[in-house]
Amino acid sequence: MENAALAILQAGSLLPADAMLFIASAWVDLAISDDFDRYLDEDPGLVEILESMSMICEAHGVEGWPPGKGPQEFETLRAEWAHEWRKTRASYYRQQEQPVLAWLIQNDFAQFTRRFHNGAQFFKRG
Repeated sequence: MENAALAILQAGSLLPADAMLFIASAWVDLAISDDFDRYLDEDPGLVEILESMSMICEAHGVEGWPPGKGPQEFETLRAEWAHEWRKTRASYYRQQEQPVLAWLIQNDFAQFTRRFHNGAQFFKRG
């Protein structure tokens, strides 16, 4: 962490908004990952998407493809998975009293991603 970031922490000042977003999001995502199977149980549609993706991979003899490099059917399912998973994450964020994160995840994922990466960079400097 760079000296300026350390000074902010030691002074007890608030972190920049994107750094706070990063921390809150990382914390919630860790909590979700601990209960990942429960989320799949609660949304059978997510399981169906994963099973379909797995069948396509098996048919091609691969474990997966980098984003945008798979067959069209796989990429369509990947996009559907991402959309459905964002809804699941947003719901959990609301449960954890993070309504801004929930809104960003579900309504402006590009801004959420940009701010998340900006927040991560705050901690990587120095």
